[in-house]
Amino acid sequence: MLEISTWAGPAVTGILAVYPISSTSLMLILQPRVGGRAAAAVMANSLWGVFGISFGLATLSLSVVSLGIVPALAAALAIPFVWNLTVWTVHRCDALALK
Repeated sequence: MLEISTWAGPAVTGILAVYPISSTSLMLILQPRVGGRAAAAVMANSLWGVFGISFGLATLSLSVVSLGIVPALAAALAIPFVWNLTVWTVHRCDALALK
């Protein structure tokens, strides 16, 4: 991770650091409640959502000064929502095409 953080810089490293923390918290909650298989399925399918959150945080960091607080927060909320809706639609269309 040290080599990646040197190359990526502090902002990207901070965004990437969120994934293990949120994933560990999610697993500590889900595994005892729903079991190992279901928790593993959630982890396998949640990776695409992390990209949306990362894009939203990057948008927030780049646009808060130029757009202001409210539009930047609205964009930071809209981007992960649209990203996850797009990922869901693509997966849904692929699943329907396979039938």
